[in-house]
Amino acid sequence: QPQSPTSFLFFLLACLAVAMGVLIAQPPVQVAMKRAWDLEAQADAVEGPALPAARQVQASEREMVWDNVKGICVLLVVLIHTLRVFEQEVMAEGHFASGLIMPLLFVCMPAFTFVSGYLSSVATSRKKFVALLKMWAVFLLQQFVYALFWVWQGQSWGSLGQAAFSFWSQPIPGVTWFLLCLAVWRTALPLLDLLRWPVATALAVAVLSQLTDTGANAYVQPMLCFLPFFMAGYRTPKLWMKSFLTAPRRSLIRWAFLGLLVLCPTLSLLLPQVPGGQGLFDTVSRLTWSAYGCLYGGKIGSSLQQGGFSCYGPSGAAGTVAFFVASLPLLLAFLAAVPQRRVWLLTRAGAMSVYIYLFHIYFLVAGKAELLKVLFQSGHLDSFYLFLHSRLAVPACIALAASLWALLASGVIRPVCMPFVEIEMEVCLRQPSDADEEGKASRREA
Repeated sequence: QPQSPTSFLFFLLACLAVAMGVLIAQPPVQVAMKRAWDLEAQADAVEGPALPAARQVQASEREMVWDNVKGICVLLVVLIHTLRVFEQEVMAEGHFASGLIMPLLFVCMPAFTFVSGYLSSVATSRKKFVALLKMWAVFLLQQFVYALFWVWQGQSWGSLGQAAFSFWSQPIPGVTWFLLCLAVWRTALPLLDLLRWPVATALAVAVLSQLTDTGANAYVQPMLCFLPFFMAGYRTPKLWMKSFLTAPRRSLIRWAFLGLLVLCPTLSLLLPQVPGGQGLFDTVSRLTWSAYGCLYGGKIGSSLQQGGFSCYGPSGAAGTVAFFVASLPLLLAFLAAVPQRRVWLLTRAGAMSVYIYLFHIYFLVAGKAELLKVLFQSGHLDSFYLFLHSRLAVPACIALAASLWALLASGVIRPVCMPFVEIEMEVCLRQPSDADEEGKASRREA
């Protein structure tokens, strides 16, 4: 048994890496992963962490770009959630962690949402309507599973049947809100497509939502506040995006974006050493986190509001507009920095993004609970909290997030979790009759 929390944490990471290597090395797992990869390679681009629907076989560079985008975005999601699970320990340590995450806030979920809109189309066929119905079914099923997970965590089985089942509200908000947003956006897309200025209209709705009580709802608020990113992606011309990703200046944009990622944590360490610099960084960090929290609402929004910043009123409305305006150029720079070829593990992670996105939260929450239990029994809990305030805390969280991302990207959980994600609903659907086909033909003739 490890004698210190530090050695225990790195022992846990080493075991996770060894287990992943052993699983990947097994021939049955290799065959299952290859088959899963082949199925994913035949699917059309999934919108962010949405449903892995049937795709067309197309091994073009464009497909690799979007798989790589999804792989990087879901890695950022896992990283941010890993740091947030250890919120009081890591985020309170301050400057480096905040400087590391701040630029990622502008490209993580905004990029997921933007790419979702870019790869979306108005449902006009039975196949697309069935895929949309599956999206709704997966959201309801995943929300139910997450609610049961917290019943198991709290060992509150006795309350079932005696009190209202907590379907929507859990101690830690889950990730299913994005599935709900995608389902609503895709369902409403035929109506949104009729607008003359859809992006401006969606931004106006997001701003107005900050002046109402929708900020208290962790499902409605992000649905309205991330809608401008979705519509911006949807209205982006395919030819323009292709020329942007292949433009000669793409290399310059890539290096500028990567330089920004290095500059932000560097400034977070240097500014506090300059007279008056600490106050400047704290102000920028506070405004960024608060404006980001206003996009989510609910418990997340409340936990991210700092320094008296309120999402309700002009400050929340101004923060929403400022965040959208700042995100768009950073988002495009991020897309320019993404590799356009197949990258080992990264492209596979994009194909498996739905599984990584939906199930990483269970590993983080349950893993932390078990870790704290073991440390408490061994008498090392206080030392562990001291470790989380040390300089090794952030690197340890990054290593943990990367290991968890790589494990889930390998596809080892897909055979078990597939029934909860790739739902077969044909047996529940009415098959088209001859009368339906005749009606379609008559409408086309008319």
